[in-house]
Amino acid sequence: MADSPTGQCSADYLFSPAYGMALTQISTGIQNYVNFYNFSWGVIRIKVPAVFNSAVEEVYQGSWSDSNFGGYDVNYFSVSANTAKDLPDPSLPFTVNALMLQAGGMMTAEGMSYVLFAPSEVVHSIARANSTVPPKLFLPRVGVMAYVLAAPSYAFMFRYKEPSDDWSGSPSNVPCMSTLMEMNASVANCTTLGNWAPQITRLDEVGNLQELADSVK
Repeated sequence: MADSPTGQCSADYLFSPAYGMALTQISTGIQNYVNFYNFSWGVIRIKVPAVFNSAVEEVYQGSWSDSNFGGYDVNYFSVSANTAKDLPDPSLPFTVNALMLQAGGMMTAEGMSYVLFAPSEVVHSIARANSTVPPKLFLPRVGVMAYVLAAPSYAFMFRYKEPSDDWSGSPSNVPCMSTLMEMNASVANCTTLGNWAPQITRLDEVGNLQELADSVK
């Protein structure tokens, strides 16, 4: 989605604002950080789309459609926890992609994967030095591993590169609005994206990583 006077929206991204999302006053150009949500601890539950894996596939199968069941929902998918401009950078890996989420031990039999988020200082405590991959935790009630990202200070960003026109999980299925106020009422949920909608759950009652992992079900 995009704040655009033409009402043209991107079919490649979905955003969910987090603590400190910056808004710019058009009349003055001054940025202010507005606390839409204060995400510190929580989980994102995702049904992972089928993507092209150039490391193992020799033939590109094209986009999924009713006449091409072997095609891909999207060519690339990722989840990122983004830092607001001028706010401290946690200096941690901030993105996981579909291939990482589909790896062994990361996805349930139903095709669901999980991404945890926690305060940056907590994630630092389990992150490997100079690693380009986020740390992982085991989710005992689900039986899979989950990557742990530092909670964003700007927004969660879901990237969908070249989604199939026929795929029900495409961001193009979310109604496009021309203003920010209208966009806040136009949401990616089960109505617009079915079971492909990413589900972000804030868990205020947890206070450490073990409690976070144990709470996911």
